[in-house]
Amino acid sequence: MPREEFAARSSYRDHVNMPTGSCAECGFAWDVSYDEAVGIVGASPRWFAKAFDGGQFLEPPAGVWSAKGYVWHVVDMMRIGTERLWMLRLDPTRGIAPWDPDAMAEQRSYEKLSAPVGLLSLEGAARDWVAAAREAPRDIRAAHPLFGTMDAALIATFAAHEVVHHTLDVRRQLPTP
Repeated sequence: MPREEFAARSSYRDHVNMPTGSCAECGFAWDVSYDEAVGIVGASPRWFAKAFDGGQFLEPPAGVWSAKGYVWHVVDMMRIGTERLWMLRLDPTRGIAPWDPDAMAEQRSYEKLSAPVGLLSLEGAARDWVAAAREAPRDIRAAHPLFGTMDAALIATFAAHEVVHHTLDVRRQLPTP
């Protein structure tokens, strides 16, 4: 979902911008509970390891990240999400800075990185993210220049969607039997 569309959706969680229904592409239900979202993120290393089992992928279409690119994107998304959850707990008046996933991919050269190292890094990133989510206050919001405000529910739901959606993106690059 384009960022502008995500930010423009009306809120159902106490005025935090969140899409409703489910993702048309991956089927993720946007009304997932906080605990379910945290569970999805916590399970992400197993999901991606299973998707990578066998390790032979088709070349992605132009403009689409490779399977390992998606793993590294999810690692970076979780690391940034961990910091956002810490921000809610430690310094919410500071606000939450945006980030550009495509610029991050280019700066980190995802295509030159190792898939096995990415999968290992995902284990640590998920573990840290889950710990931060468990400690995050649920009633605190912080300003974000694109989303208006972010709270732990938005951060958790967005992260869970990224896991579900990008696991699908990885599986799409597997050869069909």
